[in-house]
Amino acid sequence: MDKALVSHQEGDQLYDELCHAFFVRSNKGLLHLAPVERPLCVLDLGCGAGVWATEFAKAYPSCQVLGVDLNPGINARNLPNCQFISADIQNEWTWLPQQKIDLIHIRGLVGFIRSWPDLLRQVHASLAPGGWLEIADLGPHTLSDDGSLSQAQGLLQFDMMSDKMMGIMGQQVGLVTSLGDVMETAGFQDVSETTRKTPLSDWSDDPDMRQMASTSAALHEMDFRMIAGRGLQPVLNLPSEQVENVLSGALHDMHNKRIHAYKLRHTFMGCKRD
Repeated sequence: MDKALVSHQEGDQLYDELCHAFFVRSNKGLLHLAPVERPLCVLDLGCGAGVWATEFAKAYPSCQVLGVDLNPGINARNLPNCQFISADIQNEWTWLPQQKIDLIHIRGLVGFIRSWPDLLRQVHASLAPGGWLEIADLGPHTLSDDGSLSQAQGLLQFDMMSDKMMGIMGQQVGLVTSLGDVMETAGFQDVSETTRKTPLSDWSDDPDMRQMASTSAALHEMDFRMIAGRGLQPVLNLPSEQVENVLSGALHDMHNKRIHAYKLRHTFMGCKRD
């Protein structure tokens, strides 16, 4: 989900909590996949309501955690090792602490950043030797492995209109499949990518898929509703009735267990070795 479409005044906390639960569950309960053991300083870029930053600060009480967002939430209650600042991470980082960073965490921002090379230049320069970058996001397109998606005209139409909307907005959501190459060009080493299928409904017999189905389906439905109401209607200048019909068709297909639809969760990791 593109954070440009998420209002910090309407359901922001609920969305961030659901998003956090989704990504942690897709990581099989882990807050991060990057191999950091005793971090002393961590950045959460685009922290939103601050859920991940808060949970990380609780898990690592000796680590200083800094959440950065244009309009960060205040989610850390009485946590001396967790702070939030308001800043545009796409500008020069004049707010950066003097201490080098052990882990920089980015989630849900792939379609929001104007220039990933510029951002990754600052990320790489800010990391301590041996420090890690971890970027997690959802792929933009709905997929299936058995051809059942061909029956889901509602989902296919929603994807097509979402692509058109993102193109008008200049959002490069497709970059999520090639971000590893951009990281390597920026100087990161040991770059890796992991993916996980996240089902749109409880259709799978696979225990791993079923374990996260409810959280996954809830997040995908909220994404669809946000994209329709805050994206399709104003950006494509569509009548509200048409948008409602498109959304209704997509949600109908989404909950049809004969349609084995999913989206891919991508996680990229890279290390600064020098």
